[in-house]
Amino acid sequence: MARGRTCHLRRRYHEVMATSQLIPPPELSPPSIAHLDPADRIRIWAEMVAEGDRFLYQGFLDRHGSEEAARRAFAEWLERRGAEATAAKIRMLQAGSGLHRSVNGSVA
Repeated sequence: MARGRTCHLRRRYHEVMATSQLIPPPELSPPSIAHLDPADRIRIWAEMVAEGDRFLYQGFLDRHGSEEAARRAFAEWLERRGAEATAAKIRMLQAGSGLHRSVNGSVA
């Protein structure tokens, strides 16, 4: 997206939100990806994930100061997030199957 369009959309977004309109107008909606093939959709998704990671990392850098401390904190956060997501998936699978496993893996 061109930089001028991005600035215009950002300004328009703030104008809309200042009026307390909860649903943004159609001109602020993202472009459709219906015409893209799966490979391009995956590429766009990967770019969005990478951009989100850059925002997160910048937040860790702002909070921790040094690159080393930010990298360490970011890595710890990613590890914790992965463990929490895995535990949540296991709970959902167990709830869906009707089986509730104990910590050691036996069926209760």
